[in-house]
Amino acid sequence: MSRIEGAIHGLSVNAKERERVLRRLRKAIRESLRDNELKADVKASFTQLRELRSYLSKALQLAIDSCKEASEECLDLKTLLEFNALISLDKEEELLLKLMKLVKSEKGGVLRQLISDLKNDLRDIDELKKKVLSYLEQAP
Repeated sequence: MSRIEGAIHGLSVNAKERERVLRRLRKAIRESLRDNELKADVKASFTQLRELRSYLSKALQLAIDSCKEASEECLDLKTLLEFNALISLDKEEELLLKLMKLVKSEKGGVLRQLISDLKNDLRDIDELKKKVLSYLEQAP
């Protein structure tokens, strides 16, 4: 196994472990949250984040599949796609940790900050999606 293959295998194992941790966090949060309105807002935000990430991944995969040559741009897109899942797991874990802090705190300021952070993350992912789509539309 080459060093690159070993690194990729290590990343996939690490991703599985992160997903297991995230599942436990989600379960703990579901059990801790009592405010149905907050649960619905957070669930809707996470659903939207997942849909945007999925859409972005599909767009990147289409771009990679359409590359006839191994150009530098194509390799950059492939790298971005490979790390997209790991990055999104990190971001989701960060959001879940913020939510856990909210559960432990009853201050309204924390809730406003969490909602603001979720909205900012959604905007960032949406901007990235628009840039990728713009690039794909300009491609021959």
